[in-house]
Amino acid sequence: MDLSHWIGIGGILATVIVGILSWVISSIQTKKQLNRKIIGYEFETYKIVPEKILKNDHALKISYKDEELYDPVLLTVDIMNLGNVAIESPPIEIQIEEANYIFPGYLEDVPPGYEDMWSLEKIDNSSTLVKINHINPGQTLKARFFLKEPIINDPIFKCPMPNIELKKIETDKSEMIISASITGVSISKEIIKKIQTFI
Repeated sequence: MDLSHWIGIGGILATVIVGILSWVISSIQTKKQLNRKIIGYEFETYKIVPEKILKNDHALKISYKDEELYDPVLLTVDIMNLGNVAIESPPIEIQIEEANYIFPGYLEDVPPGYEDMWSLEKIDNSSTLVKINHINPGQTLKARFFLKEPIINDPIFKCPMPNIELKKIETDKSEMIISASITGVSISKEIIKKIQTFI
């Protein structure tokens, strides 16, 4: 065989090799795109009592155990699986930067079968672990925390897990007032009725 023949075979082999490499790279990239792990999170704070009542009615007392709270708020943290695959045991921590106090929280609207898979564990006065053994695509974990007073900055959301994307959800919601039905907070029925007249 002459040289031109070998050159032709070499060209064919090079084309085949390039094609195989391109297919492998494309498959890896497609697999990464198909298996995206994304955790979205959203913070909202709500006043427990309207500010005008706190200022004008000095008889109003809100307490947690033996401590009087002068302007308590409810912090809601919604954690969503925005990807397309289930996420197993993401190490999530919620931390308050300011000199505040985060009381023991609770979970809202827990799906059936997840009572033992989702939980909250307080670390200290300003940090809480959110324990999620498993969260499916499209599911939302709703964590609720009672804070001693309003916060200026959003809490810190931590999840040091490899190959996972974090996405903060921003919403424009007007300030809301919620009913004071939080475990451990003592407000008389008469006060609640008075608050409801302002809503």
